[in-house]
Amino acid sequence: SKELQKAEMERQMVALKKSLEKNRNESLAQEKVLTNYRKSLDHLQKQRSFLQKRVFDTLLEDFLFSQALKGQNLASSNDVILQVAFENLHQSTLSKMSQLSQEEKELNVQALKVKSSIQKISSVIDEQKT
Repeated sequence: SKELQKAEMERQMVALKKSLEKNRNESLAQEKVLTNYRKSLDHLQKQRSFLQKRVFDTLLEDFLFSQALKGQNLASSNDVILQVAFENLHQSTLSKMSQLSQEEKELNVQALKVKSSIQKISSVIDEQKT
């Protein structure tokens, strides 16, 4: 009877060790996924900063060009040509800004998804540690 109990306890210990090893491996895999999500989030935040800088640069360029146009007294034909060029540039700028705004919205959505995934994985890892 004692040998049976001893054998049963050893079997339970082996099963427990296997379970612990499995949990440890799952936890390591989830930590790798979490690290990858964090890298993705960092990349998205860098892209967002880059887009914001591009929007600012485009606005500044547009403003400086409009100020340059206002400051010049040109012959009427040149003035008309410059005005058309300015309008084209202005429309192009508005189009770029709209595109950049859309890209930023998409990046924000991706960032929120990554943050949500990070939180879920962190909570699962925390649960497994306890």
